[in-house]
Amino acid sequence: MRDPSSNTGPEQVPSFPYLLCVGLVAAAGGLSHPGLWSLALGANLPPYVAAAPVGMALLVTFVVLRPALARARSVVDLLVAERDGTRGREMRLKDELQLAELALKKAEAAQSHAEAAAAARSKYLAAISHQVRVPLSGVTGMSDLLSETKLDDEQAALVDTVRQSADDLQSILSGVLDFSALESAELTLEDAPYDIREAAEEAVLAEVAAARKKGIELVFDAPPDLPTEARGDKDRVKQMIAVLVSNAVKFTQRGEVVVSLRGVDRAAGAEMEVSVKDTGIGIPEADRKKIFAPFSQGDARSVERYGGTGLGLAIASKLAALMSGQVSVKSTPGEGSTFTLRFAHRLRQTARGNATRGPDLSGQRFLVVDDCTPAADVLARQLSFWGATVESVRGVEDGEDALWDSMAGGPQFSAMFLDLSLSGIDATALAARISEKIETLPLVLMSPQDPKGARAAVAEGIGVAALEKPFRTENLEKALVRIAEAQADRIAETATNDEAAPKPPRRQLSRPLGPVLQPACIILADDNATNRTLIEKFLADEPMTLIHAPDGVGAVEAFGSWAPDLILMDVSMPRMDGLEATRKIRAAERAQGLARVPIIALTARAMADDRAKCIEAGMDDYVTKPIRKAELKVKITEWTGSRRMTA
Repeated sequence: MRDPSSNTGPEQVPSFPYLLCVGLVAAAGGLSHPGLWSLALGANLPPYVAAAPVGMALLVTFVVLRPALARARSVVDLLVAERDGTRGREMRLKDELQLAELALKKAEAAQSHAEAAAAARSKYLAAISHQVRVPLSGVTGMSDLLSETKLDDEQAALVDTVRQSADDLQSILSGVLDFSALESAELTLEDAPYDIREAAEEAVLAEVAAARKKGIELVFDAPPDLPTEARGDKDRVKQMIAVLVSNAVKFTQRGEVVVSLRGVDRAAGAEMEVSVKDTGIGIPEADRKKIFAPFSQGDARSVERYGGTGLGLAIASKLAALMSGQVSVKSTPGEGSTFTLRFAHRLRQTARGNATRGPDLSGQRFLVVDDCTPAADVLARQLSFWGATVESVRGVEDGEDALWDSMAGGPQFSAMFLDLSLSGIDATALAARISEKIETLPLVLMSPQDPKGARAAVAEGIGVAALEKPFRTENLEKALVRIAEAQADRIAETATNDEAAPKPPRRQLSRPLGPVLQPACIILADDNATNRTLIEKFLADEPMTLIHAPDGVGAVEAFGSWAPDLILMDVSMPRMDGLEATRKIRAAERAQGLARVPIIALTARAMADDRAKCIEAGMDDYVTKPIRKAELKVKITEWTGSRRMTA
């Protein structure tokens, strides 16, 4: 800036662009900077003239920067709003998190409460099972023993009523316990070898008495070549089949109930199909879904007439679902129903394609006279499978025609199977006439209703064998043995002038008629005196020494004093229960290097995990109270057959 007192040259006035630039710089750099103002004022201009470009610059700057400032303000507002929104969301998330934590705590508390309730329920049901089954065991056992004594007809009927009532009570109790276990998912399936034919036969035979009482014929139809050795839960399979057969018998007043077994072999196992067809009252379409619901029998009148809890089909359906299967029904009211059970069936590798052939009947020709078509077909199919030629007729007239044709020069019959329940005639008298007229014809008397009468007729010389229906394969084999013996005897009798001619050897029975107990020393540990007395009477005629122990402490002491071949161990006992006593015995065996003694649990507890607890404690088998004489003998035979197991 030039000194104003100096007159060395002409005065130079800054140009307008210069002032405008100064103003813009001033506006951009800060109006408060004194150096910038000195540039303008140093031009020796009046202040208002010097400020004009600066004002203009400010105006231009304001016009140019205003949109940017507005956008900046908008951005700031958005940031503030977003910040506030984030804070709000954070607060809401905190609230929701607190609510979730509270809900989780409530759920955990509810789960804990439910688990405690389930445990309490299981404990309660187990206690109820124990309290009911213990006296029930005494009722059923003593009634069984009483039925073996000499009773008149009225007394025998009363004993049968007591026994049937006890069986009904046991069935109801088992149904409630099973349904409870299934509903709470506490039931687990076993995985052990078993025979499906045997399981189905046992389920069918359990209903024979009820069917006979109503005059109904039970037919069991299983293909002779069906591979039946499998792995699974035999008891549960038998339970499902028993439910269907029991219902069929209950709701059928006349005719027959046919139980058919079929299987389809697959790469990873098989699907088993069991159909139960009856000629009963049938089920209306509207009620077919109801019958699978718990505590329901469809029509309310059925409950009044037939009774029952309505749990059977519900339990069978749930068990089938556990085995990847189902239960279905087809029915025509007034004509009958067919229930079909399907479930996964794991065949054992050794069973694929291998069926027991049985006797060789090649060259044999049999006549079957039976007016129950399904039963006749089953018998003919089994005999044909063994190689025989079978002619099956439905009535007496057709049977007589076949016999006379044979006597008149036609093919001879090796034997005749005659059903004693043929309608409209006295079949026993007919059998007597046939035996008199055709002495060379062995006659097998079949009876679905009166096996004692059939056996009595055979004892009087009418026929060579009695075959109870529905027949088991082993019983049919025994009847065939009697036929072979009769044929051999006839050949020996007709041999001329050769009294010393040896008879053809007779076939020996491949199986004993019943369980034969080995001589054994058995410790019986049970705190209930009635049960000890009952088992002692069950085994009174058997070659064994029975050592009584009133509790687990006594069982352990008896084990130390004796060398038992078997221990029957009650589970619930005072002072020391059966589980703890078993653990102590197993520990003593290990410590002393002793061989393992079989221990069979005797228990009134029948919940899902009771068997597992017994096996875990070191027991080898399990019998549920009420104890049946036949079942107990079979178990003892199994475990004392070899006297000792490998340690």
